[in-house]
Amino acid sequence: MINLIAGFDPGFANLGAGVLTAEERPRVVLATNIETDPVHETQDRIATLWQAARGLLVANQCCAIGIEAQAGVFAAKSKVKLANSNSAMVREVVGMLRTLALELGIPLYEAEPRVMRQVMGLSADATKAQMEAVLRRLTVGVPEKLPNHAADALVVGYLTQRAVRAQMRRRIS
Repeated sequence: MINLIAGFDPGFANLGAGVLTAEERPRVVLATNIETDPVHETQDRIATLWQAARGLLVANQCCAIGIEAQAGVFAAKSKVKLANSNSAMVREVVGMLRTLALELGIPLYEAEPRVMRQVMGLSADATKAQMEAVLRRLTVGVPEKLPNHAADALVVGYLTQRAVRAQMRRRIS
């Protein structure tokens, strides 16, 4: 059985989600956005995200979860006055994903956007298109048309699978 890794790009309106194999050159199994309806109450939107993310993790029997860390993102947005109530809700989504990992007993990894770009061999100001191009070179099966948030989720998943593989190699040696 091939181990599968889930990556998430936390968002309140759109939660980017991706699932990759934990092989040497990972294969993309799933790339999607989980959307919430803005007309619904906050708790209903969180419940929608919880149910969809939990279903994805259980159905794919994921052995690890990676999420894009938000602490630095929130601080950076605050400095340029872009932080808003949606930014605060994204932090709620991160908490939801952490709780989900605990409930399912799945290890959780967090990757800061700056570190993500660095590990991918890109500059700190690299665009999403540049990150997607590197992702396409490093993995197999990236859909031609990739939902915006799913691209970030796959990058997080890729970095998580690298961390998981490194841990497994340390245990073996």
